[in-house]
Amino acid sequence: MDAAALDEQATRAAFLYYLRGLNQEQIARRMGVSRSTVSRLLSHAREVGIVEITVTRPLPEVANLEAGLHERFPLQVVVVEPRDEDEPPSRAAARAGARFLSRRARAGGVVGVGWGLTLRAAAEQVVRGPVPGLTLVDVVGRPPADDSLVAVSRVLARAWGAEAVPIPAPAFAAPERVRQELLRNPVVKRALARAREADLIVVSVGGVDEEATLVREGVVSSALMARLRAAGAVGDLLGHFFDASGREVQVRGLASPIGLGLEDLRSARLVVAVAAGEAKVAAIRAAASSGLIGGLVTDETTARALLG
Repeated sequence: MDAAALDEQATRAAFLYYLRGLNQEQIARRMGVSRSTVSRLLSHAREVGIVEITVTRPLPEVANLEAGLHERFPLQVVVVEPRDEDEPPSRAAARAGARFLSRRARAGGVVGVGWGLTLRAAAEQVVRGPVPGLTLVDVVGRPPADDSLVAVSRVLARAWGAEAVPIPAPAFAAPERVRQELLRNPVVKRALARAREADLIVVSVGGVDEEATLVREGVVSSALMARLRAAGAVGDLLGHFFDASGREVQVRGLASPIGLGLEDLRSARLVVAVAAGEAKVAAIRAAASSGLIGGLVTDETTARALLG
């Protein structure tokens, strides 16, 4: 971690500890780091003068946004990334996502991995180096556009020298009879069982406009997406579309995914979405408020829109 990033993290920890009154365990959960890391950050804050009796630096705007999102939504982890005016929100979210993933990669851990372009961009920027015993488990099958979407776990596996456990099935299968046969396959069942036991699941949140990744990749037609919007869909997670209350939306002609379902995400230990952009605000808001995700990594523009 460079000096500027270390100072920023130390300021966030100091704000939560000295001004919000959280203990180190609570701060660790909010920031997505270990308790020992929080202790080191607080020590650093004192050593370099960020903290005397109060926080001596102006509170970063992103810290206010993070605090606001914690108060508005039932989220365990919130990371808000500053961005330049001419920088796409997804690029800022991917940069923050890479730092988050690098911090959470631990020896012997199990991380469930979804797919999505922002998540792929984050994976490509993680800090490289061996993480002994780390296992990466896909939480959904292979989309048709394999290289652009599903390679997230393979990119992370190469970066960390980790084991990658795929789901040996397509992401979508029709008719339903074929999907049920695949779900009964012993190898698929074992992979999904392992995904449900993950310490952390990282996903992207999809929108429902014409620029949505599933439309651009040819997974869902424009006509079908229009029908989903008409039925109340505001976004998707792992190919499952949901409405503003987090309820699954299904329409005729939509193939069901092979992977974890929305209820699996709600019961998981921690699901963190790396997502940003105006078109995804409604989807992120619904996922965060309904318990589909327990953590969010996003940019400051998207955070302001969520709070607005």
